[in-house]
Amino acid sequence: MKARNSFNFVVGCLFFVTPIATNLEKPQNINYSHLDPQFYPQDPKINEQNGLTDIDLPQAWDITTGSQDVVIAIIDDAIDIHHPDLSANISGGWDFVDNDSDPSPGNCFDPATQEPIEEKHGTSIAGIIGAVGNNQEGIAGVSWNVRLLPIRIGCTYSAALEAQAVSYAIAQGADIINASYAGADFLYRNENVLQQLTNAKNDVLFVTSAGNLHTNNDLFPMYPGNANLPNVISVAATNSNQQLVHWSQFGSYSVDLAAPGENLLTTIYDASNSSYYGTVSGTSFSTALVSGVAGLLSAQGLKAGDIKGALLASAKGLNRQQGYLKTDAILNAYNAVLNADNPKPVVIINRVKVKDELSSIPNEEIDANEAFHIQIELQNLWQDVSSIELELIPTNSHINTIENRVFSDFWEKNTNKAFSFSFLSGNFSGIENFSFILNIKANGVAKNVEYNRRFNIESGQLEHNQAVSDTIQKNFSDETQAWHFNIPAEANKVAIELERLATDDRKLGLLGDVGRRPQIFFKESASRPYTASSKYEIYSDKSYERIDFSIASLKAETIKLLVFNKARNLANENIISNKQYRIKACYFTENNSNKPPIVQAGSDITVNPGDEVILSGEIDDIDGQVVKYWWSTDSDINFSVNAANEVKFTAPQSGNIRFVLTAVDNDCSKSADSVNIIVNEENSGDVGLQINPKRIEIEEGSVISVQVNASYEGQPINDLRFITGPEGIIFEKTQSSDSFDRLIWQNTGSPGLYSVLFSANVNGNIVEGSIIIEISKRGSKGTGGGCTMNKSNEFDPVFFLYLMFSFLYIVNRKANL
Repeated sequence: MKARNSFNFVVGCLFFVTPIATNLEKPQNINYSHLDPQFYPQDPKINEQNGLTDIDLPQAWDITTGSQDVVIAIIDDAIDIHHPDLSANISGGWDFVDNDSDPSPGNCFDPATQEPIEEKHGTSIAGIIGAVGNNQEGIAGVSWNVRLLPIRIGCTYSAALEAQAVSYAIAQGADIINASYAGADFLYRNENVLQQLTNAKNDVLFVTSAGNLHTNNDLFPMYPGNANLPNVISVAATNSNQQLVHWSQFGSYSVDLAAPGENLLTTIYDASNSSYYGTVSGTSFSTALVSGVAGLLSAQGLKAGDIKGALLASAKGLNRQQGYLKTDAILNAYNAVLNADNPKPVVIINRVKVKDELSSIPNEEIDANEAFHIQIELQNLWQDVSSIELELIPTNSHINTIENRVFSDFWEKNTNKAFSFSFLSGNFSGIENFSFILNIKANGVAKNVEYNRRFNIESGQLEHNQAVSDTIQKNFSDETQAWHFNIPAEANKVAIELERLATDDRKLGLLGDVGRRPQIFFKESASRPYTASSKYEIYSDKSYERIDFSIASLKAETIKLLVFNKARNLANENIISNKQYRIKACYFTENNSNKPPIVQAGSDITVNPGDEVILSGEIDDIDGQVVKYWWSTDSDINFSVNAANEVKFTAPQSGNIRFVLTAVDNDCSKSADSVNIIVNEENSGDVGLQINPKRIEIEEGSVISVQVNASYEGQPINDLRFITGPEGIIFEKTQSSDSFDRLIWQNTGSPGLYSVLFSANVNGNIVEGSIIIEISKRGSKGTGGGCTMNKSNEFDPVFFLYLMFSFLYIVNRKANL
């Protein structure tokens, strides 16, 4: 067995593990009274396996327990092929991390922290799918008899390894591929894998996770589950009440069905214990249950698309939840295997789009008072359809029907068709959740069926400079709310403001994008949800966020926005609901009449280390009123702001600090001004990199040309390097190692304080130091041009030579002008 390691997969793979004692108990009689199964396994821990009765699995075992002719490939971090409850069902396998035939856990490390990660996930998946049943050992998998094909791709996601793994599984004759992972569209869409699955749609069923971040996969696609192929199934998780778990992702036209996903007993990898079991939670393990039942159907002779059809046709309804899944139903093993030879049409929704081509700004959103089409892509599984009748019924009073009924003739199984319905929206404002019911009547070869499929379309329309208040997380499915803002062709800037009206330690989030809905992938970064798709300038604090778009020409586009709460996950169930917020949008043109606020942050100052510093600014608005203002800094220092909007902090030992004062008026116009605080390092002695001169004082309009030398703890430094400084600074390195370098600034800037930063390599360490340049208004010193330096009271011959050379240089320079 390979060295021990661990697991850090993508969102479909998060899970809890609760250790279970490894002493095997005596088999106990199990009371499945409502199922009355005649044949159940004599495995010691069978009575501890939660979820089996939720899917009527014991009664399904009366019909089939699987077959060694069925191959289920498990693409995961790694699988303990020597676990005593798995080894008899393991058949071959490959490790695409180490390129060998042993897919057992190996060495794996977090790429960010280099901490070791244990690869436990795949072993737990394998136990749920195919732990050997009735072998007097531990537990029973869904398929007692099956060939498990373990494929290791390691503890960190790799699109390249995933593609190789899928190709290998198909080549090895896998009937089913279990892929208990999911990833956001912008990061994890693997076109190579999707093409392979398309090519193998008649032969291989691909079962994958919906994810554990409680987001709507209709709005934020998660792959591979959102592939919309007839041989791909996406699985959500339910609890013991047969409802979706609060952390499970969902989607009325992106997630097919659900299966139990809380506290499932399974095999666990532990290098020190060869017979180890524990409980796990996550959509990963719901996925494994579906793969196991798919294995039972494959043992009855069904192939990919027909297995998917049988699984969806036999699922039982969720408890009081509608409109969250394609089927709104939970896996039922008994119904599936009982009716495996009685096919019927299974029609599900694959995709929904709003088409509003006749609008002044077509944006694929439902706006007020416009004609639009709902375009629905449907998928037909398991049996051909001779004819079909569809009726789309809106349940929102703001939608009026133009044409909502369509008919179609012959429709081949395992194929998709698109249908269009026409509506007219009424007058509405704010955010609306438009609910629809699709009534389906399909005539099959042997059976006629009727289905009611539900879905929702959310639309929040913002008007220019009109604030709207709303509440997020009012129910199970609204941790995200989608808004959009139509802007005219002449607009060249847009501002979006979000203000929280309720006190909450966790922030709401605001995202925006031009012409498309921003994508989201939750993770924690400095206690703030993070995304990788939207591009904008953003300011954020505990109660206010603002996005500023500066685009040359938006050409009557739509800004699409997203307000979101921190995602629920397995580790955090303490979610605050009903959080109020206010959102406002404005656009600007080149001829905008509103004048922005006048902001003055104050004059640049020099302070000593440890000084208490207080900053105060001035704000005014001549044609409106200031509604929001704040101080911010990029420096890593602690500061406070009092009721008078004064900033107070203690000066650090070194470095320059920049504070910015920002103000926003009632027309969304924003202004900002900055102030620089220079920390005086003159009294620091010989500690650190010392630059001579330390400080230059000069009047505006003068020329700087000074020799520069450096030392570190009293020792000369000969490799001084220029890092950054004001525009126009030239740093000339001399060729001789014992000569001075030269700093030149021919076009000095306006009055103020400037810092020129240098570095040097001292014994392999990079150290930094600076020269402070103070430019004053001409005549303020009473001596005209020139420059002076801070120096000791003793005679300094180097300083004397410096003055002479500088004077000659300036005289010669003026003579040549």
